[in-house]
Amino acid sequence: MIRSNKHHKTKSLPSIPNKNICVPIGSILAVQYFYEKLNFCDIFSKHKSKGLDLNSLVIGLLSYKLTDNFSIKEAGKWLNQKEILDVLNLESFHERVLYRTLELLGRNKKEILCDILDSLFSTYGFEETNINLDWTSIVLHGTKANLGKFGYSRDHRPDKLQITVGVSELKAVIDNKKLPKKFRVNNELIEINYSFRTKLEELSDEEVIELLKASLINGREGFFGLKSNRDLTLEDALITYRKKDFIEKYSIH
Repeated sequence: MIRSNKHHKTKSLPSIPNKNICVPIGSILAVQYFYEKLNFCDIFSKHKSKGLDLNSLVIGLLSYKLTDNFSIKEAGKWLNQKEILDVLNLESFHERVLYRTLELLGRNKKEILCDILDSLFSTYGFEETNINLDWTSIVLHGTKANLGKFGYSRDHRPDKLQITVGVSELKAVIDNKKLPKKFRVNNELIEINYSFRTKLEELSDEEVIELLKASLINGREGFFGLKSNRDLTLEDALITYRKKDFIEKYSIH
């Protein structure tokens, strides 16, 4: 056997600089796919009608966050590459356009979040597990209330103690299972009265609504006003207001 002590080094070919640019098209295509699947175009389009297309800017920002995720200034540089502009069908723009875009999204974040949640729930069939809550405080006059001894007075009046009262509504649809007849919280500061009602199968939806109206509306409900800077119908304004608590619970800060 003949062994050679010589080591042969493989020489690499010299690199020649060129003007080729690599564009991470995969992240953009992924964002565009889910953007269309979840119908985000309709969600964002109603908040901007002039200037550069809002949906293209949002897709670009999301794609950048999935790619480099640096500052908004750097995002402007990344998006203004000719190749990226061609993919997003955008014209070259100043970075302040992105700041105005984020400001616009921030002003309408509650409605946008609510629309996104509606789209996610309807597309993927997520189970509704949210609870509607409403709280208020009442002043106690006297000593007959069992929870009165735990109360306090915001006005530093020991003769006018306050306690908090809350009402919750659980949207529960349970197949082939009965709702629990008792609900307990192991806290001596909380007293619970628990009740539930289910839909009456022998009545239509319209008859159920009329039954509820007859049992709940007595002419002493009062009224409240909603003020908005947008031109909404009465029904749209009320729906948006009712979704406020739902949006706040699902918001991530």
